[in-house]
Parts: sequence; C-alpha cells; structure tokens
Amino acid sequence: MAELCRYPTRLMGLFDEDYEPIEAAPNRWIFRTREPVVVRLNVDAALFADGEPVFAVNAWCGDSTVEIPAKIQREGNRIRIDAEFHLDAGYYIYRLGVRDTDLRILPFTRFIAISDTIPRNLDDILCREWKCDDRRLLGPVPKKSPSKLPRKKSEIIYSLLLDRFAIGARKLDPVVEESFLSAHSPFGRHGGNLAGLTDRLDYLHRLGVTTILINPIYLNANLLYHGYHPLHLFMLDPLIGEAADLRAFVDGAHALGIRVLIDVVCNHLGDMIDWQTEEGPKFKFYTQSDEDHLVRKDWGPPVIQQREDPFSTATLLPYPEEARQADLFHGDSFQDPIRCRLFGLLEDWKTEQQEVQNLLITHIKYLIAEFDFDGIRYDAVKHVEPDYWKECIREVELFARAIGKADFEQIAEHAVTKEEELRDWRTAGFSGMLQFPLNEYLRSGLESGEGICRFIDYLSGFEGLNKQVGVSSGDYLFLDNQDQTRILHALREQFGTLAPAAMQLCLTALMLGRLTPVIYYGTEQEFKGSLGSYWDPVSNSVVAHDCYVREDMFPNPECIWLFGELNHPSYSPYSEETPSYRLIAWLAQARQKYDVEASSCLEVAAQQVVCITIPAHDLSASLFLLINRTLCTLEDKVSVPGISSSEPDLSADLFRSAGEASIVDEVLTFSLPPLGVEVLHVR
Repeated sequence: MAELCRYPTRLMGLFDEDYEPIEAAPNRWIFRTREPVVVRLNVDAALFADGEPVFAVNAWCGDSTVEIPAKIQREGNRIRIDAEFHLDAGYYIYRLGVRDTDLRILPFTRFIAISDTIPRNLDDILCREWKCDDRRLLGPVPKKSPSKLPRKKSEIIYSLLLDRFAIGARKLDPVVEESFLSAHSPFGRHGGNLAGLTDRLDYLHRLGVTTILINPIYLNANLLYHGYHPLHLFMLDPLIGEAADLRAFVDGAHALGIRVLIDVVCNHLGDMIDWQTEEGPKFKFYTQSDEDHLVRKDWGPPVIQQREDPFSTATLLPYPEEARQADLFHGDSFQDPIRCRLFGLLEDWKTEQQEVQNLLITHIKYLIAEFDFDGIRYDAVKHVEPDYWKECIREVELFARAIGKADFEQIAEHAVTKEEELRDWRTAGFSGMLQFPLNEYLRSGLESGEGICRFIDYLSGFEGLNKQVGVSSGDYLFLDNQDQTRILHALREQFGTLAPAAMQLCLTALMLGRLTPVIYYGTEQEFKGSLGSYWDPVSNSVVAHDCYVREDMFPNPECIWLFGELNHPSYSPYSEETPSYRLIAWLAQARQKYDVEASSCLEVAAQQVVCITIPAHDLSASLFLLINRTLCTLEDKVSVPGISSSEPDLSADLFRSAGEASIVDEVLTFSLPPLGVEVLHVR
C-alpha cells in the first residue's frame, strides 16, 4: 500500500429534510473539546402533551442530570429542538424530558463523545512512512515503544468475552447504567470491563496462560455487548472502559509475560442501511436495541414492549466518516457466502475495492500502534475473499515488523467442518487457523460411539490423525467457544457420572497435544452451558440462542431466564481450587517443560491402555502417561523395553480418576479405573 487513500464522504439519501445536518448530533456524535456540541432534533409533539420539552445531559461517570437551555419550536405535530453547548472531554448521554409540575425524563438516550483523540476520519490518524523488506508503507505512529514480547513455543491462549469476565471498579452514572446495562437479560450488557480483567491478570497467570485473546472492542451499534457489530472502527466501547484502561490492561499483561491478542472484524459493520427504499439505499433511522425494550418474564421468553422513541427519526451513522457511503457495501441483492449481509442484517464491506482495503487495513494498524497488541484473530474469514486476506496479512505483518513486533500472530477464524474448505485461505499467510474441522471431528466422536477415543488418538497419534482429518502443525485447537455448547455439557450427556474423568482426558489432550491450545473462559471453573432455542412470540418462530454458553464469571443472580439462571456455578467465582483449574495449571507447566512435538505412543493390554512418553526439553527425564480408553477397570503387567524404573508424579492427585502404576525392571504394573489416568516420571 503506497499511500492511504483519501476520498470524500458521499451521503446517499440520508435525510428527508435538511434539519438534521451532518455537523450536528445525532448524526455527528463525536465532538472536539474546542467545538460546541450542536444537537438538532425533530420529534413527535405528542410525547410532550403533558408539558414542555426539556433537554438534559448526563456525564458517563457521575451522578447528576444537567438541564441544557434549548430553542424549542412547535410546528404542527412536530417539535424542533436546537441546543448548542460546551462540555469537557468525556462520554455523555443526552435525553428529553417533560416538565409539568415536576420534571419527568423520557426513557430514551443518545450517546456523544467529547474527545480530541478519537479519530473521526482517516485524516485524524497521525501516520508516517515505514520501511520493511525494502517495501515502503504508511502506518500510524505507535503511542509508545512497542512491546517485543516473543511468542512462546509452548503458547497457551485464553479466550474471553470482556462483558462477561470480570467487573472492575468504575462508577457509571445511574442513568447510564439504567440505559445500557441489562444484567437481568441474557442478551444484554452485564457490566464486565477492562478494569475487571486487569484485576484478574494474576488469576490467569497462575493458570499458566501465556496469551489472552479478547473479543472486539469496537463501539457497537446499539452498544451490543459482544463487539461483533461495529459502529466505529477506531473507537473503544465506553462500557468496557477508556483507552487508558485498555493500555493499563495490556501493560499489566506484558509485565507478567502475557501477550495480548485482539479479535477484529473485517467483513462487516453493524446493521445500519435500509436497502429497500424507493429512493435507493438509506442509512437507517435510529431505534433503541431490542434489549432495551425487553420485559422479563420468568415463565417465558422476553417480550418486546413497543414504545414511541423520540429519536426514531434520527439516522444512525458510522465512523470513520469515510464509511458513510452505501456504495462501499454489498446490498441485500448479493447472496453468495462472500458477498452477502451476514445473518441477513450486517453491512458487508466490498473488500474487493481498494479504498475499502485501505480503510480496513489502516484500522488494524491503528489498533496495533495505539494499544500495543501482539496479534490479531480475524473474525468471519470465510466470508471475505482470499485475495483480500493475502494483502491484509502481508501489510499487517510488514507494519508489525517495521515497528519492532517481529513475532506478531495473525489467526484465522474460518468456521467450516472440512479441511479442504480451508485450502484457498491457507495461502493467505495466516500464522495458523483455528481448527474447526478437527474440533468437529473430535466432538462428533462423542456421539458416534467412539466415546473419548478420538481425543486420546489426537494426543497419542498426531500423524495418523493428520492423514485422516488434515491438520497443519501451526494451527490452534479449542474444545469449545462462544458459539458452541460447552464441552463439559456434552461429556455429561454422554458419560454421566464419568464426565469428570472424560473432562480431564479432554483437557490433557488439548494441553499436551501438538497444536496450540485455546481455552475458552469458564472452562477452568467447569461451566457447562449449552446452546438452545426458544419460541419467540414476536417473530412467531423458534429462535436459536447462545445465552448459556456466554455465562458470567462473576455473580449475577439477576439473570434468570427461560431455562433458569444463566450461571450454574459449582464453585465460588474465580476459584483456584476447582479440579479443572488445578489440572490446567499443572498441564500448562508440563507443556512448558516437556516437548509435546516429540511425544511417542505405545498401546498395551490389547490396545485398551495407551502409554504416551513426552521427553523434557533438556532430555533429563520424560513424562509417562497411562490412559485407560475404556469404561472398565483394567489391571495388567506388561513389558516396556527401555524403561527400567519410574517415579510417581507428585501432581498425580490432580487426576480425579487416577489409578496405580509403577515400572520396575522394564515391567509396567498398573490398575486403572474407567477413563483413568496415571502419571509417572521416567528416566
């Protein structure tokens, strides 16, 4: 990319009248400290039948409502409201109220940010020319000297959702909390933030995590909690924190030797364009999110309460300003997997266009330079053509190396079930793929009658499995994620009382297998939620949901829904004494000490017991694992040539189904319960 492409904003059919100019809120919702905040509204007069309109502002963090003088004009059945004022840097919401004998504030809000640092367009980003491999490229200037923390060969990634992981100290205005937090709703914001994650870094460090992967941090359309419906590519979601909070988290992680990866979205923006108007595409009128209208009913699904929204005639415009062009997106006439509105509602970028490529790649460079991330997970890779990824991966790699981050990771989330479906995208140059095909193969074995055997085969026979499934050694393996039923739930359905033993085998396979392990948050706390569906009376149809696989790590007794509490914790929050936490921590240490790529396997007792030997990196000793792959207790004596003696591992009590085993004079004697594991040290 020789230079950043600058191009004019082409607002296509945005307004029915000229009363809502682009320079005023709600269409402009980022202002500089030197600028007056200008708000222009045109609302239904019926909302104010009981009194006079009042315009009010609340600071994001505070505890007061401030009335702002405004010019009010009644014109027939409409009321025009003009306000112009100054605010200090920070986040705010503005609202309308009705004054009769007292002041009654209407339950609708709009958001504005006062900032001199949040980019409104590409020209706001300070860039310079960089050089790498004799190639010149433009990129943002890093906020500080970038971290050069290397990627560990024995990397262990921990993936989490910020809104559901931890709540740190941060006082929000009660009006902001009421407007945007919905702790009672499984679909709503629950209050997790960056300060909470920073407070829990030691918890993750003791677990053995070397890398933390966080969900997208973009401000989302309707302030959705998960981050995957971007509204502003260059702005942090204020409900999870401010830029200083994100930098504090990244710096705190780096101080512990933990790398930080960020999930980014290059496929789409949030739902904001109406493609079916007679005049052509228009940016949609603003409406409150469904979550804000949900009325909880403990006996059934949430019901949408229809209410008149005074801001429903205001358009919802994205940032940066260059994105305010409907012709940069594929409309709803495109139906192929690459050029379509994902889920039928998300605005699909025309990534085949150079100006779109420049914009998206610049936003990735900005995140790296501004917050010192060590890698990227790319969402929805299969919905963007491979040619875009080749340019993106190369450009981002060069930029990262140019600023001193030579070990930058770029991971593809390509959710397919067969390896051949990854083939065209593997040529793009990703560090590796999240192994959805292998995950599908392993988990489908639970229902096919093979039980846990495929997980044991992965741990013990990588080469044979590679021929059957097709796996690249640089890929990443996970047991579950935010879009899947949790593995412990599946194991409980298949193994009943033996589920704890099956769980420890799955964790052992994940942590000591050859691919980089990715742990989904809550696994160590033995969360066991599942995907599901419910009858939605609004759409009059069955609707799938993922609520119970996105549980809160923190207590949230308010969230009681159709199928009971969102959380069913068996242990106190963030307990480090759960069997899975203790086992993962031990396995993490073992992965650091032993060379999992040099493991070897021996099957004994009519191939019902698997013996896996993993040498230490310094070759001083080996880890010797005995695994009973059956649902029966097994006892035997077998010859193990070349291994004269053994020592019991001091951490063997971590395996809840451990048996007994020893090696004397090259003879292995063992007694293993169903799905049992015994750990020895051999020299």
